[in-house]
Amino acid sequence: MGRCLMQLTISELSQQVSGSIIGNGDLLISSVGTIEEAVSGQVALLLDKNKKEAALSSQADVIIAAEDYINDKQNIIHVKNPRQVLPIILSLFEPIDTTVSSTIHETAVISKSAVIGSNVAIGPYCVIAENCEIGAGSILYPHVVVGSNTRIGTNARIYAGVSLYHHCIIGNNVIIHSGAVIGSDGFGYVPENKTWKKVVQIGRVVIEDDVEIGANTAIDRGAIGDTVIGWGTKIDNLVHVAHNIKIGKSCAIAGQVGFAGSTTLGDNVSVAGQAGFSGHIKIGNGCTILGKAGVTKDLAENQLVSGFPARDHREEIAFVSRLRRLPETVKIIKKILKDKGILDDTE
Repeated sequence: MGRCLMQLTISELSQQVSGSIIGNGDLLISSVGTIEEAVSGQVALLLDKNKKEAALSSQADVIIAAEDYINDKQNIIHVKNPRQVLPIILSLFEPIDTTVSSTIHETAVISKSAVIGSNVAIGPYCVIAENCEIGAGSILYPHVVVGSNTRIGTNARIYAGVSLYHHCIIGNNVIIHSGAVIGSDGFGYVPENKTWKKVVQIGRVVIEDDVEIGANTAIDRGAIGDTVIGWGTKIDNLVHVAHNIKIGKSCAIAGQVGFAGSTTLGDNVSVAGQAGFSGHIKIGNGCTILGKAGVTKDLAENQLVSGFPARDHREEIAFVSRLRRLPETVKIIKKILKDKGILDDTE
């Protein structure tokens, strides 16, 4: 990973985020630091109001903060919402990654029938099988395997060690992190004479545009029909997506979530870590599934659920609160029964 070559004055930085400056706009900024650890030459963002005291003593040359943050001793860029400008700031100072050059490495194995677009970079020891298509501007890092008849869109970034099985469709601007496996067989078997007979999985995986998939995530191909990851969805590391799952647009799925087969998620669904989903259920648009929830039935739109089995979060909180009081309640009941002579002291 190379160093970032970007340098901007505070004034130029303010223009990038549509902010207003208090202080010296001519200082050069070359990188980003945390409120606590930033040094001269860096910009820091005050994202949490609880860190205001740390911000007041920060060594950053400029602080990006909400409009109510004031310190006459610092250079400040005021914005309406610092968290919303964070992606802009980080993209400006992203370090240059030189792992893969803008060429096709001599050790890559590429079928003669593969179609490679313009400005595609393919790293060492990649394998591109028959009838594949790789769109313009895409980057394949070392040891990526692309199975036959798989299509990758434009400006995709496929990190080292990713396996894309045959007949997968990967959209434009997709990012897939190291170790992910896309298009492996779904868990399909039928019992036969006290053994398990494999059911061939003939569907595909279709990943729509602007999706990001975390490291070591597995997405199985459909048994019949496709497993689909909708536009703009973000999937964390170590997620299991079983065959024939349909995930809608702009969903966010945190680490270690597991989906059983043929479940459907609507659009804008958020799923916290280690939640699990039974198969063949439907989750409505806008639902939020909290951490470690076990979803066993359909959910209507815009529900907030937790617990196992998952239910309305307010109901779950009330239930857990009562459950925690149960030992004390038992003690009170026993005392009442003993006072009435119904229980003796040995019980």
